[in-house]
Amino acid sequence: MKDQYNRIIDYLRISITDKCNLRCQYCMPEEGMAYIPHQNILRFEEITRLVEIFTGMGVRKLKITGGEPFVRRGVEDLIPMLYEIQGIDQLTITTNGIKDDLLLSLSKYFSGINISLDTLDQDKYKEITRYGELHHPLRALEKLLEQGHKNVKINMVPIRGFNEDELIDFAYIAKESPLKIRFIELMPIGCGKDFQGLSENEILTTLNSEFGEPIPMAYRSNGPATYFTYPGFQGALGFIRGVDHHFCHQCNRVRLTAEGFLKTCLGFSKGIDLGNLIKNGAKDWEIEKAIEKALQEKPLENQFDNFIVEGKEIKNMNQIGG
Repeated sequence: MKDQYNRIIDYLRISITDKCNLRCQYCMPEEGMAYIPHQNILRFEEITRLVEIFTGMGVRKLKITGGEPFVRRGVEDLIPMLYEIQGIDQLTITTNGIKDDLLLSLSKYFSGINISLDTLDQDKYKEITRYGELHHPLRALEKLLEQGHKNVKINMVPIRGFNEDELIDFAYIAKESPLKIRFIELMPIGCGKDFQGLSENEILTTLNSEFGEPIPMAYRSNGPATYFTYPGFQGALGFIRGVDHHFCHQCNRVRLTAEGFLKTCLGFSKGIDLGNLIKNGAKDWEIEKAIEKALQEKPLENQFDNFIVEGKEIKNMNQIGG
């Protein structure tokens, strides 16, 4: 698939639920969330049908997200269904790791596993997540390494006044294990607007003071992360910088929300409701035409730094698939 700017779109991020077992402060409010009505959530056969349509159009990489994907009832049945779809080269997932037993039992289906983890301190973990117990994601990471899983990443969002004092601690994880640590720029979406992130230069200054000069890496993941390492490191470090450094020119992704709304850009609310089409009996070719039309309206860039642009996304991250 190609969009109007001739970018090749081969990566679909699909949210299978907008619910979560945590309430991370920059992601969603503690109370008052209006969840998608159950009857509007895509059923498993609808999800697999849409994925098959996307693979027929050229998608090769599928990322499962939420909310928290492992709170979706029956997820242990859905993951093997997606794994079996012809044309998907890489099936990956982003999770908070709280349901560590379920994650570990399904890990064999994933070519990559991302665990969201913003602090290594239990008190701070409970503060930022409101409900979380740190031993669950830590156990998941330990067991995944024991399983010999080759592509495990920690997604850490550096937040000013909260966890900037832990940057070196996270880097030491990559020094002592083959894990990849990604520092993800705080997205100014929903509740995230109430927090201030750290710049890449600030993070590098802190890390370089401890480890010396960084070594760039040619490694590329499915998305826009850039990676580097330091002498003596087993793993790697990376940056995902959607605001500070636009990577929109190389965007290869679209997002499907839990009710089937196709979002062509994280920063905008525009897209097309594939869930409504599929529930109203649309043929595969009609859904393909709708996808093609949406791609021809995919924005050139996210405009996160433009606060007055029309059509900006106002939903919380759990509602749009992160």
